[in-house]
Amino acid sequence: YQRVEEEIEKGKDAKQKVILMGDFNCKIGEMIEGNDPKTTKGGRLLKEIVKKKSMTIVNTIKEKTIDKWTRLEGNSKSIIDYMLIEETNTDRINKMEIDEKKIWTPYHIARKNGVLQEIYTDHAAIKLEIAWKKEQGKRKEKKWIMTRQGYEKFREMINQEKISEIITQLNL
Repeated sequence: YQRVEEEIEKGKDAKQKVILMGDFNCKIGEMIEGNDPKTTKGGRLLKEIVKKKSMTIVNTIKEKTIDKWTRLEGNSKSIIDYMLIEETNTDRINKMEIDEKKIWTPYHIARKNGVLQEIYTDHAAIKLEIAWKKEQGKRKEKKWIMTRQGYEKFREMINQEKISEIITQLNL
């Protein structure tokens, strides 16, 4: 969990918007409605980091999360994959969707008992839809510096009415 904290700090130090998603393999208990109330040691560490670094676990925002189970194996369901985002950016989240039905979760094809089958991971894919605008950098102004010699050439071209040549040379 030290690495998680370091990655969050690295992004914030670089003035970047921070989203961190992964298989944290921990349980955070009833922070998610309907979840197993148990909190594991990793879950406690994750909660501490989230609080210390002013982050939010997107899975806990009920009105923005579609489905909840991130690991499905047989009849067993759990939430061990999380999406973290800075608290200041939670209002930008449109939705987070967890593919419990494995509609768009990647899979591979394998032959089992002579039959080709789709084999899925036991984790559901997660996608985040967020409304961020790309920040525009400052535009560099083009400055034209005209020397005395250049000015004389410019005047001569105007006097000769070679406007198209002037425009071509100025890249207008």
